[in-house]
Amino acid sequence: MTFREFSKEIDELILNSVRKNKTQNIIKKFLKGEITEIYSQESINLFINRLRKKAVRDFESIGNEIDLSGSVEEKINEIQRIFFPENLLDYEETIKHVRGKRRVEISKLDEPIIDNPYKEILITSNVLLTMPKNKENLPSEYKSKVDFEEKQKYWYDHPVPIDTPDSENEIIYGLTKLNDSVSVETNEKVTVVLSISCTHDSLNIIAKKYLRDILRTYDLENLNVYAFTEDDVEKMIDIVIKDDIKREETKKVIGVSGKYGRHYSFLKAVSVFWSYYIDPRIKATFKIDLDQVFDQRALHKYTGEFAFEIFKDKLWGSVGVHNGEEVQLGMIAGSLVNDYDIKKSLFEPDIKKDEITITYDKFIFNSQKPQYISTIAEMGTRYKKKDNPIIRYHVTGGTNGILVEDLIKYKPFTPSFIGRAEDQAFILSIIDKKIHGKYLRYYHNDKLVMRHDKHNLIKKTIEESKIGKLIGDYERILLFSYYASGILDNYDYIKEELFPFTGCFITKIPFLTVYFRALLKTYSLAEENEIEAKEFLLEISERLNEIISKIEDGYYKDQFQKEKIVWENFYNSFIEKTEENEQLLADIRIK
Repeated sequence: MTFREFSKEIDELILNSVRKNKTQNIIKKFLKGEITEIYSQESINLFINRLRKKAVRDFESIGNEIDLSGSVEEKINEIQRIFFPENLLDYEETIKHVRGKRRVEISKLDEPIIDNPYKEILITSNVLLTMPKNKENLPSEYKSKVDFEEKQKYWYDHPVPIDTPDSENEIIYGLTKLNDSVSVETNEKVTVVLSISCTHDSLNIIAKKYLRDILRTYDLENLNVYAFTEDDVEKMIDIVIKDDIKREETKKVIGVSGKYGRHYSFLKAVSVFWSYYIDPRIKATFKIDLDQVFDQRALHKYTGEFAFEIFKDKLWGSVGVHNGEEVQLGMIAGSLVNDYDIKKSLFEPDIKKDEITITYDKFIFNSQKPQYISTIAEMGTRYKKKDNPIIRYHVTGGTNGILVEDLIKYKPFTPSFIGRAEDQAFILSIIDKKIHGKYLRYYHNDKLVMRHDKHNLIKKTIEESKIGKLIGDYERILLFSYYASGILDNYDYIKEELFPFTGCFITKIPFLTVYFRALLKTYSLAEENEIEAKEFLLEISERLNEIISKIEDGYYKDQFQKEKIVWENFYNSFIEKTEENEQLLADIRIK
C-alpha cells in the first residue's frame, strides 16, 4: 500500500461522505491527493507539505505492518492499532494492570524526614503574565515601559493579563487562599517562592512591580512571598557559580523566561539554593498552581489531617523495591478534585470518562482515554491499612514535591525546550539513572488532594487559550517521541514505564500521527467554525515548523547535553551551607 492509498483510506473510513463546507471539502480533496494546497497562505501550504514528507517517511517504516483488507470495523480498528492502540484498551483491566505494576514493596521506613512542614518545605508556584486586554486600563508608568507592538514569544495555558481585575486574578486568588489555608493550622509563616514568566519580553520590566502593586492591599500574614524574574535568577547564579565561564553557561540554561520546562526546573532547584544560602531548615519543595487550593475542611473531614500535616509522612524519603529494582521515594505526588465535584467527595476524579463517540482526529490520537485510566489507576488509588504504596509517573504541575537531598543526588531537570507536560518530563532526564543502586521515583500520597478551582476562576481565559493549548499537544507528541528515542535512546523502556497516559505521547511515528491528526482536527473544527479551523492551521504551522527544524538539525539533542552538564555542575556547587544573603532577599521580596 502506498502513502497516497493509505491517505485515501483515512478519508473514506473517518470523514463524512457529505461535505458540509468549503474547508471540509478542501481537506477531503487534499487527503485524496486531488490538490496540493489547502489555503492561499503560503506558510500553511509549505508547512503541511513539509510535514507530509516527514509523514511519508514514518509510513514507509511501518507500511508492511498495515492490513486494511477486512471489514469497515476491522479497518478502523487497524487504524487505531497503528496510531493509538490505547483506544482499544479495556478500562477496568488496564486500571487493575497499572495499579499492580506500580506497586512498591517498602524495604526501609524511618521516621518522617519532614518534622515541621511550615518551616521545612519551600512552597513554589509560577506566575504567568501576558499583555493587557486594554492598555488604557494600565497606570502610565506601565504604559511607558511595555512594548504593546511586540510579537508574542512564549505561549502558556492561561497567563494573567496585567489589567485583570482583582476578582478574576489568579495570582491574588491563589496566594490569599494559601494564606487562609495556612492560618487554619499555624501562626507560623510559610515561605513561598514564585517564578515570573512573561509571554512578551517587555513585560519583564514591570513584572515584579506589578506583583507588589496587586498584592499591596492584601494581608498575607501567614506567608513570606518572594519572586524571581530572569534578572534575579542571574543574581542567584552569581552567588552559586564561582567560575566565570561556567557562570555564563549556567545563565543560558537556568532561568524563568521561556517555555514551561525552564521555570519548572528552576522552581525545583531554587529549594536547594534556599536551603544552602537562605534558610538551612528547608528540606523539600512542594509546587502548587495558583488555581489550586488546600480545602482544609474537606481534607480534615476525609483524612483526619490538615494539608501540611500530611507532609509528615514516613513514606516520603523511604526505600522500596519495584519490579525487582530498588527505588528511592524522594518525590511526592498528590491529586486534584474539581471545585464543582468536591461536594460529592474529596476523592472524586478530576478527569471524567469520555463517553463521546470517537470521531475524526480521535481515531488517530485520543489522550482523554488513557488520561482517565491513569487518573483512576494512579491518582485514584486509595490505600488500605498496611498497603504498600504505588509509584507515579502521571503527575500534575502542582501537587508534587521533592526532597532537597535527592535533587542534589539525582540532578533531575526538564529541558528548557519542553513547552507542555513539563511536570511529566521532569523525571525523564533521570528515569534510568541509579544512585547507590536506586532509581528516584514519585510515590502516591492518597491524602494529598488539592481543590482545582480553574473552572470558577478562569473559565473565560481557558476558552481564549483553547487553540494554543491544543497545539501544545502536537508539540508534545513530537518532542516527547524525540526525547525518548532520539535523545535518551531508550524508547521501549520509557514507553512501557510511562504507560498509559504519559506514554501515549511517545510514538515511533510522530510525524505521521501529527500529520493526520492535524488534518482531521482541521476538518472537525471547520464543522463548527471555519475561521477557527484556519486559525488552528496558521498557529500550528508557525509553532511546529520551528520544532521540526530543530529536530532535523540536532538542536534538541545538543541542547539536552549542554543542559545536563549545566545542571550537574549547578547541583555539585552546593557543598556547605552559608549565611543568609540579605541583598538578594530584599530584591526578590514581594510581601
